[in-house]
Amino acid sequence: MALTFPISASIGQTYQSGSSNTYEWTGTYWKIKNVINFNAFSASIVSRIDNINAIGGNIDSSSFAITGSNTFRGQQVISGSILISGSFIPTTPSGSFTSSFSLGSPTNAWKDLYISQGSIIFVDAVTQATSSFSITTDIAGEENTVQYSAAITASKYFGDGGGLYNLPSNTNWNKDKEYILRNTEQLTFSGDYILENAALLIEGSDEEVEYSANKSFKREGTIFIGGNLLLKDSTIYNDGKVSVGGEVILIGNSQIVGTGIII
Repeated sequence: MALTFPISASIGQTYQSGSSNTYEWTGTYWKIKNVINFNAFSASIVSRIDNINAIGGNIDSSSFAITGSNTFRGQQVISGSILISGSFIPTTPSGSFTSSFSLGSPTNAWKDLYISQGSIIFVDAVTQATSSFSITTDIAGEENTVQYSAAITASKYFGDGGGLYNLPSNTNWNKDKEYILRNTEQLTFSGDYILENAALLIEGSDEEVEYSANKSFKREGTIFIGGNLLLKDSTIYNDGKVSVGGEVILIGNSQIVGTGIII
C-alpha cells in the first residue's frame, strides 16, 4: 500500500505513519526517522554518563570503552582491567602544580608497581625541583642498576649497601633505631658507646684472607670502643667482633647474641 504524506510542511515537521515509522520534512522530501530506536539509544547513553558521574557508580569495564580524554568525579568502582592509551593525570588547583590525591591508601594498597626504563620522579611541592629513581643497563644488557638522583638516607638496610652507611660514626649515643654494621666496615669510638631502645646487627662472614702462616684477616664488621659499652633495653646481634676497653653493661631488657666475639 502506498504511503500518503501531506503536500506541504515546515522544515523539521514530523509525520507519523504506521506504528513505528516517523518521517521528517527536510524542505524537499520526507526523511524516515526511527524515533523509538533513537530514544532507546539516547537513554542508554544518558544512563552510562549518569553511571560514570554518580558517586559510588560502577563502570562495567566489559562493555564501556574509554577513548580520548575523560574527567571522572567522585568514587568509581571498576571491575576488571583498564587499558589506557595516554597519561593518567590528576587535576590540580588553580595556580598549583601539585594535587592532594593518592594512588592507593593505607587500607587499599596496590600490590605491585611495574616501571620499564622510565623513572619514578619526586617533585618538590614548593620549588618544583625533581629527584628520581631510574634504571640503567650496562652495555652488554645483562645487569641493571638502580640510580637515585639525590642523597639517600637509610634507616635500615641489609646486604651490600654500596655507599649507604646506616650506623652513625659521629655519635656514641644511639637511640630508638635499628642499625647495621656491614662485614666490610670498621668503626672506632674513643669514649663510651651507648645503645638505648635500639638494635645493632654486626655482620660476619666465613671469608678469610691469609697474610702469613697461621695468620689471616676475617671479613667481619668490627667495632673498637675505648670506654664502656652500655646497652639499655637494646640488643646486639654480633656475628663480627667488638673490642671494649672498659666494661660491658646491660640494663633492662638487653642482650648480646650471635656467633661473634667480644674482647
